[in-house]
Amino acid sequence: MKYYGFTLVELLITISVIALLTALALPDFSRQIQKAQTETATQTLVDAIETARSKAVFANQRTVLRAKKKWHLGWVLFIDLNNNGVQDENERLLQEHAGLKNTIIHDSFPVPNEISFIGTGEGRTPGRRDGGAIVMGAMTVCAATADEGIKLVLNRAGRLRSEKTAAGECKKT
Repeated sequence: MKYYGFTLVELLITISVIALLTALALPDFSRQIQKAQTETATQTLVDAIETARSKAVFANQRTVLRAKKKWHLGWVLFIDLNNNGVQDENERLLQEHAGLKNTIIHDSFPVPNEISFIGTGEGRTPGRRDGGAIVMGAMTVCAATADEGIKLVLNRAGRLRSEKTAAGECKKT
């Protein structure tokens, strides 16, 4: 009589091989997830900054993109009619973002946790009639548990560029 199927030994060997391959692939998979989270968070932030700049140019008014305490906790975008850098009752909220999970964002702007654009598209500090001082700086977007991230650099004209950070860069900031 012929039996079909697998023996207990064959099943145990197969399960052992699958477990070994899974254990080897898991660390790489978690790195891929961190990389995807960082890239998604970066793109969300880029979209917000570019929206702030384009709204300023379109309306020929100052717009302010302000973090809710820290960038990873979320931000608001509004038109700043009186150039004081604060959202007053008569100033329209253009966008609000709830926050980014598993992400840490560090900035090096003249006014921490704030980016402001004038009607020409340039980044400028609020509070002055002449448009304010030029805003240039960088933001580093990192996964909460990673040591590499993406740096966004805002130039004098209000344009962004991105670059990968070196290994360990996220732990320094």
